[in-house]
Amino acid sequence: MASSPSFLPSAQVTADGQPRFHLPVDAAHPAWAAAAAEEEAGGVSAEVRAFLDAQLGNGDVLVDLSPGFGFVALSATTAPNGMPTVFVCGLTEERMQALQDAAIDVGGWLDELPAASLPELASSVEARLEPEGRVFVHADAARLADVGAWLKPVIDAENVLAICISDAATTEAWPDVVTALDAMGFTACCIVEQDGELMVMPLDEAPTTPVIAMPTVLVGSDPTDDSA
Repeated sequence: MASSPSFLPSAQVTADGQPRFHLPVDAAHPAWAAAAAEEEAGGVSAEVRAFLDAQLGNGDVLVDLSPGFGFVALSATTAPNGMPTVFVCGLTEERMQALQDAAIDVGGWLDELPAASLPELASSVEARLEPEGRVFVHADAARLADVGAWLKPVIDAENVLAICISDAATTEAWPDVVTALDAMGFTACCIVEQDGELMVMPLDEAPTTPVIAMPTVLVGSDPTDDSA
């Protein structure tokens, strides 16, 4: 009998059609089979990863507080426009090491954030953020109030461009999500395709896909336009 593969090739590919990274398999996890099937069908959190691909570059920072199996984190380490700092929190030591090895294999690097250091998250981010860099957050819906508290100085400095919420469509407390985002000065948006380009548009109802929350002052113009 053939042995099971140890790695799952990413749905995202390089210019020559090769997988951008190979994610370590976690076959014993009850959610792994569904995640693997989703990746093979086009990508876990595909909208989030497409958005980050278009935005992330050298000097930027991604804070991944909802790493799951590591799809978004490894995607960020292979961003086509440059290498951002990628902070990851919430993984076991074994899983973190497996993802780190996978990142190194493709020339990337992941920085671990111990849970005990999260109250000082703003300081960690500011230490790695370049003068023209921007901050992106990947978090689950239930942690948004914490995100607002931990990153308040960075948010107040207008350095956070987006908060990506992969589980927005499945949360049972969407009004609470909207309230938390509003307190931070952010508006929930979704990704839509127009004329072959991805656009960020404000949501006017509960989402059916992952959410990209943008600063409210930018929503209504082009929130991804650096010249705005």
